[in-house]
Amino acid sequence: MTGPAPIRQVGFSHAGKDYQLTAVREGNGLWVQATTGGKPVGPRYGVTFETADDFRVYRGESAVDELMRMARNDIEQGRTRGA
Repeated sequence: MTGPAPIRQVGFSHAGKDYQLTAVREGNGLWVQATTGGKPVGPRYGVTFETADDFRVYRGESAVDELMRMARNDIEQGRTRGA
């Protein structure tokens, strides 16, 4: 991803490909994008800061962790293009 500095990056391998999940703060929220070979894979997953805060308060979990879980799960289940 170009643009804002990453707040978290996680790599994983699936079906012989290496993937990178990158989370950034941008605009009014948090975004996660999966890439392989430097190219985006699938959609950007995002929430507003307000929703991320509600997620933490009411569920006791990190919205970034959940967005990354969703992105990885979509790749592993074959629900994204370019994966």
